[in-house]
Amino acid sequence: MFVLDPAGKRGRFLVLAVAAVAVMALLAACSGKTKAQPAAGSPTSSSAATSSPAATSAPASATATAAATTVTVRAEDFSFHLDKTVVPAGSVHFVLVNDSKDYEHELWVYPQGQPKLQQMLAVKDAGKDVDEMDYLTGVAGKVEDVPPGKTASFDATLQPGTYELSCFITSTIGGKAMVHYEMGMHATLTVQ
Repeated sequence: MFVLDPAGKRGRFLVLAVAAVAVMALLAACSGKTKAQPAAGSPTSSSAATSSPAATSAPASATATAAATTVTVRAEDFSFHLDKTVVPAGSVHFVLVNDSKDYEHELWVYPQGQPKLQQMLAVKDAGKDVDEMDYLTGVAGKVEDVPPGKTASFDATLQPGTYELSCFITSTIGGKAMVHYEMGMHATLTVQ
């Protein structure tokens, strides 16, 4: 005959409780997955001296530790539709939904008033591929080359100011290189 010892019950309960806590901690640590592609550079002290707002990229895990505002941007040929145009300063989670049936789109977020923007567009109009980071300053984040029907996202930390959201993909339309930005694919976001 098998007799249970009350002290043994408590010991087994303690082991099970510790195991349950460990499993919950492991699950919480693994729950912060996103398709983040933060910008390669962050602003320097020289960019903070301009009238443009400062922006920094945030790691994807920042969303798990701080409440972030989500901005969903729907990309169509050739416009953006934002579900919010004003957000509070701090963590912002950007979601790009490419509703196009034919074209890739991308989303760049950076302070408005870029001095080299027109120069970059002229180079792209000439059919040359450029690294946008060579022309844009204070990029808060980006996601590039999102195929038709797909979704991608990234996190950014935004300071108060006005930001531009843009698509810089170049497509050949009617035999001419056309930058999506110049076809109307840009919008503004106010951060308070």
